[in-house]
Amino acid sequence: MAAATARSVTMHKVGPRRWGGVKRFVKKTWNTVKEKVVKIAKKTLAFVPKVFPRTCNNGVMKLWGVYLMAFRDSRTINGRCIVKSDAATRVRMTNGAKLVFTGDVTFVGDLLFKGDKEPEHDRHLAKWRKHPMVEVKQMAEIAGSLRFKRCRAYSETSINVPCFSAKILKMDRKEANLVLEDCKASGSALAAKGLIQFDGVLQLQDCAGFTGAAEINDVQQHGGSMQFHRCRGYDGGGLWARKFSSTFGQLEFVDCEASSGGGLYISDEKEGALLLTRTDGDGSVTFNNCSSDSDGGAIYVDALKVRIEGNVMFNNCSAADLHAGIVFAKATEVELSEDFRSRVRCPLGSHIEDEGNSTRLVALSCVSCRRGWIHVDQDATKGCVPCPTASDTCTPGSLQMSRGLMVQDVHDPSRNKTLACPNYEACRGVAPDDMCAIGYRGAGCAQCAEGSQLADSSVLSCVQCSKDLQDAAMQVGFWVGKSALLFALAAKSVLGNTGSTKPSSVYLNQLMSFATLAGTIMSAMLQTPAAQELQEGFTGVFFQASALVMEVTSGQTSSTTGTGQSLQCVLGYVGLESALWKGHLGFTVLAVLLTAVLSIFKGYQVGLVVGINCFWPEFMGHFGRYFVCYRLSPDSGLEWPQAPDFSGGLALVAACLLLCSAAVLHAWWTLYGTGANDSGPKVAQEQLHVAFLTAPYQEAYAKFETERLLRKGCFTFLAAALPITASPALQLIFLAMVVLASLVIYALLLPYSNSRWNMTEVAQLTTCMVMIFAAFGLLSSDEHWGQSKIAQIIVIVATAALAAGICVTLAVLTVRSLLQERAEVAKKARLEKKKKDKQKEQSLPGRQQNWNTQKHLPGLQPLTPPGIHPDRPPGIIAPSTQHPERPPGIIPPSTKQLPAHPPGIQPLHPERPPGIIPPSMQPQPANPPGIQRPPPPRPLRRMSQQPPAIAATALGTEMQAPPAQDGTGDLTQPAPAAS
Repeated sequence: MAAATARSVTMHKVGPRRWGGVKRFVKKTWNTVKEKVVKIAKKTLAFVPKVFPRTCNNGVMKLWGVYLMAFRDSRTINGRCIVKSDAATRVRMTNGAKLVFTGDVTFVGDLLFKGDKEPEHDRHLAKWRKHPMVEVKQMAEIAGSLRFKRCRAYSETSINVPCFSAKILKMDRKEANLVLEDCKASGSALAAKGLIQFDGVLQLQDCAGFTGAAEINDVQQHGGSMQFHRCRGYDGGGLWARKFSSTFGQLEFVDCEASSGGGLYISDEKEGALLLTRTDGDGSVTFNNCSSDSDGGAIYVDALKVRIEGNVMFNNCSAADLHAGIVFAKATEVELSEDFRSRVRCPLGSHIEDEGNSTRLVALSCVSCRRGWIHVDQDATKGCVPCPTASDTCTPGSLQMSRGLMVQDVHDPSRNKTLACPNYEACRGVAPDDMCAIGYRGAGCAQCAEGSQLADSSVLSCVQCSKDLQDAAMQVGFWVGKSALLFALAAKSVLGNTGSTKPSSVYLNQLMSFATLAGTIMSAMLQTPAAQELQEGFTGVFFQASALVMEVTSGQTSSTTGTGQSLQCVLGYVGLESALWKGHLGFTVLAVLLTAVLSIFKGYQVGLVVGINCFWPEFMGHFGRYFVCYRLSPDSGLEWPQAPDFSGGLALVAACLLLCSAAVLHAWWTLYGTGANDSGPKVAQEQLHVAFLTAPYQEAYAKFETERLLRKGCFTFLAAALPITASPALQLIFLAMVVLASLVIYALLLPYSNSRWNMTEVAQLTTCMVMIFAAFGLLSSDEHWGQSKIAQIIVIVATAALAAGICVTLAVLTVRSLLQERAEVAKKARLEKKKKDKQKEQSLPGRQQNWNTQKHLPGLQPLTPPGIHPDRPPGIIAPSTQHPERPPGIIPPSTKQLPAHPPGIQPLHPERPPGIIPPSMQPQPANPPGIQRPPPPRPLRRMSQQPPAIAATALGTEMQAPPAQDGTGDLTQPAPAAS
């Protein structure tokens, strides 16, 4: 009873709490559903047009969704009002609708007033649009986004009918945004007696009116942005004002047109004023592409005072009659800054002129140059100048020089002389763009611009140095790794020499020599105009591939593939200042270090052979760069840009060249030792480096490798001292002399010990002479009036294909010879191993040797049980038979014709009835007493190699003759035992 009472009391206490929680949950759920329903309803009703409110309750008007002001609908809102709008609130106003605020108005939020599309024929349009669409009779403060789009306001009798008007406009907040887009009126799209702007954006686009896009009596801009784009009018395309003061912020007139004052029109002779002042960091004033039909393409001023100074820019502003195409200022006081005219930008082909005849009148215009004169400078204050000589195209606003020519400065009398560019690729010859290509500068575009350095292929080419640390590290590693790899390959070739001639080394030397010369000749061909036209498309890819093949096979930097590497950039990456002599010194240090390392481990003779053979030709090329000279004009002297700038510097370089060459050649000559290259035992006695140098040649011409070294050094020196871009004909003449000398020497002496190598060398030199003649023909016919581009293209493509084909062929021969040599070395190693194994086997004791001999004689082997062999474990199948042992009495299959089976006996065949046993599988009778069955057959050698049966009666046992073999190599039935 007590428990029931306690339980009832507990239920009485807990029950109301539970009901309270349920009520709260239901209430919360109801409120949530209600809010969602209201939100959905608002979103739905937002697209349903509503009637615009007639009053401003408690000074606040809240707007949301879409409102409609019908035809001839008018609303007048009295008193001060704050208009608060939600996002994307729109008010659609039809023809004749009008909205008037009698007091001050503050616009907050996002509000859009949008007019209907203008009908093509509407007789009542002028009747019902004699008033502004939205009018604020006091101050209108913009605190949000207020936009007007496609508004119209016309009147046949009045020109003071705007789309939006206010007595005072105030914009002092960052979020203030007043935009009028595609608004047209008989007066102006925007009208006000005063405008004060400290922040925000005032923007008028595609607006038109009699007094332009906006008519404001007094404008004061102290910040923010004011923009007029594509506006039109009669007096002032963008803005008409009596007083205009702009000291801070952005002011921009773009593509504005008018009869007078294409961008800005100021008119008030008594109190009018124009004040445009900007200092650095205070914003800018810009007039772009503004024009007028009469006076003042950008600004027309007829006022009391004019002051323009600071960052005020005029770009391509003009007047139709070329009278005051930029600024027409007529005032009592005119103040223009000293740099005002320098900030005026006229169209290319015209310059600025001041047509004002007194201090009270300023009439600035852009006047076009007459025919035969040019103006391509951005500074409009410079006058027009005559067109330069040797120009292909010269108009008042553009210039195209002939190929390989340039002018440093067209408008500078001291620098407008026509100059020749040593490197045609560096010279564009285009104005008003840069005369030099990217990375070049100076007279003749012969100097490297900031961020670029001299290329390794030519001192007349420049390479853009990388600013990325990873790319810089990769370039440094590539430069060091390339030299180290070539040195390692050459060292391996010398150290791997065995005293005999290797065809692979001969072919490799011939390949590198031919590729060096062929790449130089091809670079001369590619300088012709016909080759320049072939640089695009499939032929361009073909040229690049051919040049890449020649560069890789030559082992040196070629001028044919461009200028991708620069040792000067590498010096900058490691923190050193770039200089030609520093690059030369850095290369020398690297070569000496690699040579010293090899000399320490393998001897100084081997180190000198490898070092001189790898690095001396390129070392000579570094010397040749100091002797590069060119002439920029016919009446100027030679210029040596890379020679030392002190007196006698070039002579010092020449002395160092001769001294180093003599020292290197003397060291090379002494490496030969006695110079003998005899066959027989003397070859093995020769030192390693001497055998490498003398092995390919006959005994009388053992030191002929010196000729190849001199030829490679001359090629590299001439290619560097006479760049193909500056002196193509001169370089080809000297190269032809070197090639012809080598050709005559090889044809007369035939120094190689192999006649095939001699013929290959003579064929290569003959091919180089043919290529040189072809390059001469192209260069000579380049300027001839009867030249044929088709013939030039055929010659260029055929020469490139010939050079690339020979390089590929020699590379294939080198690889094939190398593989054959490796195969011979492997074969020789196997033979040596077998010989050693045989010698080791013969050195065993006589007992073991006798036992091995008896083991392989079948006639002397003791009888063993079936399946047991003394020379292998049980169960191992003999390699020659490859089948398991057969039981006794089983004859192995034979290819001979078997005799016919007796009647009733069928051969072993799948169709035989069950139960029939072939005779060969029937059990054999037991052996008689004392008679032992011969052992089963085992694999034996050929019959010709088996010893005859030996009867060993002294042993007291019967010996079996070796079983016979059939044609298949299997054993036949054994012969009967000999008694």
